[in-house]
Amino acid sequence: METRANYVLIGLFAVLGFLGMLGFFLAFGKLQFDRQFATYQVRFESVSGLSQAADVRFAGLLVGQVTDIRLSEEGDGSVVVRFEVERETPVRADSVATVDSSGITGVSFVSVSPGSTDAPLINDRTDVPELESGRSTIQSLTEGAPRILDETLIVLEQVSRLLGDENQSRVVNILDNVEQSSGEVSRALDNFAAFTDTIAEATETFAVFSDNLAPILLQAEQTVEALQFAIDEFALVATESRITFETGTEALTSIDRFVDEDMTEMVAALRTSADALQAEVEDVSGEMRATLAEFNRTGVAVNERLIALDPAIARIEPLLAQAETTFETVERMSANIDTLVAGDGTALVAEAREMVQMARGATENIANVAENDLPVIMEDVRLAAADIREVVNTVGADLSEVSGQVEALSSGGLRTLDQVTETFANANTTLEAINRALDTSEGALQAAERAFVGADRVINEDIGEITEDLRDVLTRLGAAVDSVSEDIPEVTADLRRTADSAARAFDDLSRMVRDSSGPVQEFTASGLPNITQLARETRGLITNLDRLTRQIERDPTRFLLNRQTPEFRR
Repeated sequence: METRANYVLIGLFAVLGFLGMLGFFLAFGKLQFDRQFATYQVRFESVSGLSQAADVRFAGLLVGQVTDIRLSEEGDGSVVVRFEVERETPVRADSVATVDSSGITGVSFVSVSPGSTDAPLINDRTDVPELESGRSTIQSLTEGAPRILDETLIVLEQVSRLLGDENQSRVVNILDNVEQSSGEVSRALDNFAAFTDTIAEATETFAVFSDNLAPILLQAEQTVEALQFAIDEFALVATESRITFETGTEALTSIDRFVDEDMTEMVAALRTSADALQAEVEDVSGEMRATLAEFNRTGVAVNERLIALDPAIARIEPLLAQAETTFETVERMSANIDTLVAGDGTALVAEAREMVQMARGATENIANVAENDLPVIMEDVRLAAADIREVVNTVGADLSEVSGQVEALSSGGLRTLDQVTETFANANTTLEAINRALDTSEGALQAAERAFVGADRVINEDIGEITEDLRDVLTRLGAAVDSVSEDIPEVTADLRRTADSAARAFDDLSRMVRDSSGPVQEFTASGLPNITQLARETRGLITNLDRLTRQIERDPTRFLLNRQTPEFRR
């Protein structure tokens, strides 16, 4: 009996110990019998590292485990993975399942994405939904790593060729050419600066010339105005002289008409009367002597009038000489004016020439009057005096023979002498007017001569200084232009050499860029994105390893016992 009791106690303690150990392990494994699960399956091309009881994470949270891993029955080489997650997990129709690795240990797990919010939920379906499979970062990295490595090697080879000795020598040549071009450009800029300085100096010289030219032109304009005034006065005097000459010509014409018409008739009448008076001459000899004396006085008066004409003729001759001198002065002045520089001085010279031409025309008119009309007038006066002398002599001879009718002859002769005296008085008046006109002409000619002398002084003295200043300015301007002209070929050659060097440098650079554009474009199109993706996936791998390390620290029994979740639902 005691033996049986001992066995019962031992069995009881063994059962209790087994139940206690079972409860301990259940508590240790944190089993929950009241949880509801939903089953899903996914087809993967590769599940490297994934095993049963692996975690299933939804948006990074642990929601279930893998329950089954097997090959597809369709024989397409795919792997069907079935897993269970909590039914409350919001798995949607467009959720994607991928195989990821966590932590630094690389433990694989199934990751389910949340999907879009407008997609329907599939966690309440009675069948087993099949989710769309995706490629994880590690899978993309491992599958694309060979291609990335190949492309990286190609890029490295291209970079090596790009940075090879030949391209390095080209770059060195380009840098040398650029340095040489920069030096040539600097020299060209220095030459251009010197050129601009020369232009500035020439501009300043031209400004000084313009400042000096303004008073010169003003003085020349004043001189031309004085010349114009003198020429106007001379023209006025010439007009008055012409009027006076016309008046004298009319008077002398009247005398000539009187001599030709009246004097001829009077002489005929005297001859007729001489026959009748011959008998009476002897009786009136005494009276005749008085009459002859009167005739002598008349001849003396006529001689005095002729002598009075000599000063006028003497005055006319100096006037002609003075006019000739004035004409020569005008010619010299026109010759001096012709030496004036071109430009604004050309118009001044043209105006001066016109004025000189007008003065020359007026002088020629005076000379023509003095040479043509005045000799004719004087010749007419001399002829008239000769006719009068002849008439007087004839009358004296006739009167010496005629003795009768002296009274009638005396009265007729007195009337004739009165007419002759009146005619000579008119001639004297005309000659006095001519003298006054000649005096006025002489004053005008003197004024014109003074004006021409002043203009000649201005032209000979001031214009000489102006011409010297102009020559000096033009000499400096010519020197500046010559300097600029000498610098322009050098500057042009420097610019041309600089442009050639720059063109060669740019050609080398463009050829190098053109040779390197293909590899660089390929590297930037494929290599850089792959390297960036590799860095991103490496960063994710490190994050997963860190997460796996933390999970091992929190729950080491899962990785030690590799427990399976029972396949039943409560």
